[in-house]
Amino acid sequence: MSRCNLLAAVAALVVLSACSGPKELPVQVKQCDTVVGKNSVLISARIFNGADKPAKSIAVAIDFYHDFTAAHVTGTATFAKQLEPNATQTVPVTITSPTTGVGGRAQRCIVTHVQYADGTNADAPVQQ
Repeated sequence: MSRCNLLAAVAALVVLSACSGPKELPVQVKQCDTVVGKNSVLISARIFNGADKPAKSIAVAIDFYHDFTAAHVTGTATFAKQLEPNATQTVPVTITSPTTGVGGRAQRCIVTHVQYADGTNADAPVQQ
């Protein structure tokens, strides 16, 4: 491989890696506890704020798999007191979508949107 080809390959790799952007938000779910009842789903999430500014509220996506059935729900949580940077807080999650087919424990629980205390917000990159 010539020196020019090698430099072109390195430059292309740098450009592609810069375009990929962050893979997740700095505000993350550290633990997601679920209680599935006959007519209700209760979710409590332990959230860590890895951002450099306080968080006010979040939106989450939760995936369940039970008895060969998958279910997906979404919800929101507002912090009683804003979540400061590098702090952790447990919050109840209000389910905002139908809970049909939900059973068992949550298999995946991720933050999909963050509303920061300064009025800015961020969305998680679309998973492919």
